[in-house]
Amino acid sequence: MIGDNVASLKGNISKFFAWIMVALVIVSLAGFGIQDVILGSMGQNIATIGKEKISVDEFLRSVENEILNFSQENDITLSVEEAKAYGLVNKALNDLIAKKIFDNLIKNKGISREDKSIADYIKTVESFKSISGDFDVEKYKRYVAVTGVNIKEFESALKDDLVRELVLNVFGAPTKIETTFLEKSIEHYFESRDVSLIELNLNTFRNFSKKPSESDISKYFEKRKDQFKSPNRKTLKLAAINFADLVDQQIIENKLIKDYYDENVASFKNEEKRLIDILSFSDEGDESRKRIQEIKENTELFNEEISSRGLKTQDVTIGFVKKSIANENNNLKTLFDKENIGVYGPFETELGLAIYRIREISVENQIAFADAKSDIRTLLATEIAKNETFKLLEDLNNEVAAGQTLEDLASKFSLSVETLEVENNELPDRFKKDPSAKILFDKASDQITEFILLGDNSLLAIKVAKELKSSALTLNEASKDIKEILLKENYITGAKSYFDKRLKLGNENFLNQLFEMNNDEEVFVEIKNRKLFRFNPDSQVAKEDLERIFSLKEKEFILFYNSSKLFLAFVENINPNDIDNELKKTLLTQREKFFKKSLMQNFINNYLNFIKQDTDINVNEGLIESTLLNLRRTG
Repeated sequence: MIGDNVASLKGNISKFFAWIMVALVIVSLAGFGIQDVILGSMGQNIATIGKEKISVDEFLRSVENEILNFSQENDITLSVEEAKAYGLVNKALNDLIAKKIFDNLIKNKGISREDKSIADYIKTVESFKSISGDFDVEKYKRYVAVTGVNIKEFESALKDDLVRELVLNVFGAPTKIETTFLEKSIEHYFESRDVSLIELNLNTFRNFSKKPSESDISKYFEKRKDQFKSPNRKTLKLAAINFADLVDQQIIENKLIKDYYDENVASFKNEEKRLIDILSFSDEGDESRKRIQEIKENTELFNEEISSRGLKTQDVTIGFVKKSIANENNNLKTLFDKENIGVYGPFETELGLAIYRIREISVENQIAFADAKSDIRTLLATEIAKNETFKLLEDLNNEVAAGQTLEDLASKFSLSVETLEVENNELPDRFKKDPSAKILFDKASDQITEFILLGDNSLLAIKVAKELKSSALTLNEASKDIKEILLKENYITGAKSYFDKRLKLGNENFLNQLFEMNNDEEVFVEIKNRKLFRFNPDSQVAKEDLERIFSLKEKEFILFYNSSKLFLAFVENINPNDIDNELKKTLLTQREKFFKKSLMQNFINNYLNFIKQDTDINVNEGLIESTLLNLRRTG
């Protein structure tokens, strides 16, 4: 039984990683939704778009590809439920529908490309070339074989891609665009403030502040009485089967672990990776080339160049790059041919000339069986535990449907039961990132209605044991909170009046005046000087207070609270366009390219929505769910 599970696991792993999409035009569908298509059933196709069809395999490959790409880019492992929550399943379906809309139009219009153009394209793909650079038929056949389709199907799909690319090339972005507004937006973004942040002594300003009277509290309450309510309190009972416990309970024989290692020994390697930084020079003139040469000759100047642009190392680092990923970029591929750390270049990039620094090299090495044993055991146990979880989920929900209560099921299925107090339906922290848990919490009642599968493959059911509904507070119940609110407001009013009377903002240095005041009475606790940008607030400044600071002129101040502490923020200087010229050029080039790409995408999306109106689109919602369920079982 275990052997069968392991064989299934190996098959799923190879199927998951084998599909490599040909990188042509990918239609990203900002603003294009499937909410207006017809949901129904049409046999064993996920959807029909005109005369085109989306098969189950096609949909499954697209979803797996989205999950794989997202996981690699963000260095995380996603479950199917998490992929749905991130919108990856909808994106996969949307992209497929968009492609099929174009394919349907293309075939209706009789647009095609000759077989020769397909052959010519295949010969240009690097993955199909030999070491000498010539087209290698055997490499091509091996590549197609691992995609899970035959050569005819592969070349048919490729032909569709190439024809679609031919049509989409009509929507070219303008070669030149007006950049004034881009420059203005960068200048606005990089306008900084030199600010003195002063934590004030709250005890001092109590003496200058009016204490709220009973009348003040009553008036405040009458104006806002609908805001003062007791929290909704629920006592919940949670019944769960922890997936990690199921994994730990599995007994995996050492021989099985060793066999798995031996059969997959090639995959148990720490791939070579390199820590790489990049500096771009948008100006390709003599001055930039001279500076590049200086940095190459004295690599310590690399850090100096970073600092001169107002940046830090983390702002220019690509991070650790694996050799397999580097093969997708010619510049990075070249860096892996270098034997030593150092600065290399210049290289041509979309942002102009660039130099790369290899900061660290981690060489490839084989992972010993002893080091891999624990991970393999967990991998094999996890697959078996997944199958057990799905069986438990089915059995538990059959029992619930038959009228069994939480108490009935707790001992029969060894459920862990805990009691939880929540206010205002606030999800416990451990469930906040799980959309399935949120749905279960929202519809919880006095009896369990179902067990659900969480993102970590645990099972959970909830019932409400007791509920105290929210109700309006009386003046007496709300008066303590209102008094605190009014005291804070009065402290700010008192402090504002204090400084308005004593500060001469136009005549003397602000901090000197503050120190003089402090000689008479303890006005402040601490002073910090900060350079603030709109995009990089200080931890002591909330977003709304940052906006207020950026509305001030030089030599003006505001008062605000942060974590029950009273602060004064004084704007010493306003620094317009506070950005290094080289960084500004780089950002401007980036934004210009992005804007051109966005324009092209908008053209495509607008045309797509136009032709969609005359296309009959049907989506088989039930088949989508069953397909995803299969992916949950095998992924």
